[in-house]
Amino acid sequence: MARGVWERIPGSGIWWIHYIDAEGKRRREKVGRKGDAIRLYHQRKADALAGRKLGKPLRQRERTFQELADNALEYARKHKANPVDDQQKIGILVEEFGGRPAASLTQQELAAFLESRNTSPATFNRYRATLSMIYRGPSAMGGQSAILLGLFKQRRNRTDAFASSLRKRRSAYAGRLGKNIQSGV
Repeated sequence: MARGVWERIPGSGIWWIHYIDAEGKRRREKVGRKGDAIRLYHQRKADALAGRKLGKPLRQRERTFQELADNALEYARKHKANPVDDQQKIGILVEEFGGRPAASLTQQELAAFLESRNTSPATFNRYRATLSMIYRGPSAMGGQSAILLGLFKQRRNRTDAFASSLRKRRSAYAGRLGKNIQSGV
């Protein structure tokens, strides 16, 4: 018997297979009869070795950006004191990305869109917060939202520059103190 074939409930007659696909993801499938399970297991292993990718599971439906945005608007109306700002930002994002599958959007596309709008750092961060609200939680994309929660790097703004210069001044001051301590002054 193949290594990745097993009967989950002994004596039930329903067999499962377990394998690693071409993308490196661990997969399990409920098959049915033992002979069918062994045959399918060998087929899946051969597909993985050949580098053939499996199609998407039938039960998983791709959600569009529009659907996630509608959920975020509903959340904003229920839980936020002033949802008008979110409605405006979500409206602009939906114009750009509305009909596309939410999982197909990349960090680079979202960052490029926000960069093209020539916004201030504060507005850029507000759009980031809105996108995070749209993609928040496991209900957003069936647990796939972690892909976009990191979204993109923050733009370097005046606060970062100030913190950087403050660090330099502190290290210079610590250097002077160290010299004075070593010289005995």
